[in-house]
Amino acid sequence: MHVAEDWRKQLQSDDPKVRAQAVKAIALSGDQANLKYLKEIVENDPNPQLREYAKKAARHLYTSGGSQEPEQSPIPQPFPPREKPKAERRQEPPEPDSSKEPPSKKVNQTERTNAEAKVQRALAYHMKGQTQKALKSYVQGLDLNPYLVEDTFSRSVAGEITGLNPDIAIQKLMDPEERKILLNPKAQTQVEDSSLTPPPGKMSKSEEIEPGGEIPLVQIWLRFFKMTEEFFRRILAQANTEDTLISVLVYVIASMLSFLISSFGQLQRLNNVLSEELGGQIPNLSPLFLGVLISMIFLTPLSFYFGVGIQYLGMRVFGGLGTFKQHAYIMGMIIVPMTVLSLGLTIPALVPVLNCIAGLAGLGLSIFSIVIMVRGMQAVHNLSTGQTIAGLIVPPLVLAIIAGCLFSLLGSALMAMLGNMLGVEGSLPQ
Repeated sequence: MHVAEDWRKQLQSDDPKVRAQAVKAIALSGDQANLKYLKEIVENDPNPQLREYAKKAARHLYTSGGSQEPEQSPIPQPFPPREKPKAERRQEPPEPDSSKEPPSKKVNQTERTNAEAKVQRALAYHMKGQTQKALKSYVQGLDLNPYLVEDTFSRSVAGEITGLNPDIAIQKLMDPEERKILLNPKAQTQVEDSSLTPPPGKMSKSEEIEPGGEIPLVQIWLRFFKMTEEFFRRILAQANTEDTLISVLVYVIASMLSFLISSFGQLQRLNNVLSEELGGQIPNLSPLFLGVLISMIFLTPLSFYFGVGIQYLGMRVFGGLGTFKQHAYIMGMIIVPMTVLSLGLTIPALVPVLNCIAGLAGLGLSIFSIVIMVRGMQAVHNLSTGQTIAGLIVPPLVLAIIAGCLFSLLGSALMAMLGNMLGVEGSLPQ
């Protein structure tokens, strides 16, 4: 079987995500004749994440065609085998108290073959986005043959489907308690309450769960100051539109409250000025503030999604591979605590003695929010720090330049029109 025509077009695309879809299709084709396409990607593709992805796809395609690999592998293995002393190899996991079956059990050829098939099926599930099925299939293979932990390909699959370092992934999958958490997302809720205050320098239990356990929405917001790139990668698996909409709703409410509190002080100062200028006759400004408040109900969510759209466009321009749903979800997780904290600073800002401190705290919050935003976008799109910052800055800058040019042209046109009208009027007989 040869690569289909649409595969060929996808491989020639400038979009790394489209090329990644072609790699995935080749890996699932089961035809080892297509390995030459993967080899070309590994050797020539400019995207490092895609080259690594092609390595894993090639490894899967090798093993799916039979139990024996080619003597000379044209594509590097995803994780090079580690050289260890014999004494250390004897202590290789699985440990006796972490496995259902002792490492010394004899594994016959049938069990070995079935276990390898389970691991291959786990990778296939993962490439289709079915992470839970991938975990269950991998664990079944591990129970059939505990010695899979010594196999390079098996270790790489464990790291791939969990998103962890292969050594850590193997330890978690061999540990009965950790395995239960990975395979049963509902078990996560039993440890959430105690995970809010982890010991210094140690990651909380809920942050270690990947990808099965879901962290409740409110608890994600509460970890605003603990949001690392690794944390964002862990919650990407639970990205959904419903939580994003809830975040936008909370964002709208917090923004309206912040406007009400800040406008109260401004209204008082404005009334004082008007009372002096107009001799005590103060106009009723309530309809104006009410109109602004009502408009915020519609304009705030529109501005959120417009901003997310501009950011997403910038990420894709610089090689981002994430989806719009994931991008909007992560931004929703960031903007809610950021807005609520800003709301808390509006009250001391009304006090003359505290307004300077509140201003400095607001500046620090803005800078920290930018750092958090960069971490989130790196997790979503697998970009470097420089690419992420460029993706966030360049599109708004380009739009600002375009808008400035348009306003300049419009102003010039209006001035020319006004000049013509004045010229015509000046030429009329007196």
